[in-house]
Formats: sequence, structure tokens, C-alpha cells
Amino acid sequence: MVHRVPIPFHQRFVSQILAREKTVTRRPTPRHVGTLLRAKIPNGRKRPSEWPGFANLLVTDCRSVLLGAIDDAEARLEGFASAEEFKEFWGTNIRSWDPALPVWRIEFKVVKVGKEWKG
Repeated sequence: MVHRVPIPFHQRFVSQILAREKTVTRRPTPRHVGTLLRAKIPNGRKRPSEWPGFANLLVTDCRSVLLGAIDDAEARLEGFASAEEFKEFWGTNIRSWDPALPVWRIEFKVVKVGKEWKG
């Protein structure tokens, strides 16, 4: 069975995902993990089903890692120039920076672009 679940991405990553430059995301909880994910842009107070979607993503790897273990190479897979830029974004936009925090490292590839699947 294929699970298609919405996974939110900050607007700044849309072009990187569509260009296949961002292929990894880290999440504090595995609630977004499925075989097939629908990349969406959060839209205010609307429900996830109403967020605009822009691509279907196939999960190719998912594992638990420590947040602080990120290096520059991993940061580039995340869409950042360096690990420092990733840390700053995380601390400002997601939650406070805790290098001991276990997170889910989700690797993906774009399999379809557009709004074909709503969910």
C-alpha cells in the first residue's frame, strides 16, 4: 500500500526541490514519513489539505540521526550553503537548536511535479 501524506516545506525550498538540488529534510517527528509524500507550502491557518502542493516525493531513505551531527555536505543536501546556515534556519524557523535532539533524516526524490494529487 502506498501512503501519500502531506509534508510541509518552507517557500524558500520550492525551487531547490523542483530543481532536484534539495533531496533531504530533517523532521523532529516521523509523522510525515510515508512511501510517497506530497510536498506542500503551509498557508496560514488553513488545514494541510488546503495547502498548495507542488510535487510528489518518493522516500528513498529514512533514519534517526542527531540534529547536531549535520556537516556541510549534509547541509547542502538540505538546501543550505553550510551547516552554520542550516543551524541558524533551524533555530529561527523550527525550534531552538539542540544538537542532542534525535530527528528523522528523510531522503527523497521528486517523482512528479504539479498538483495531480490532493491530500
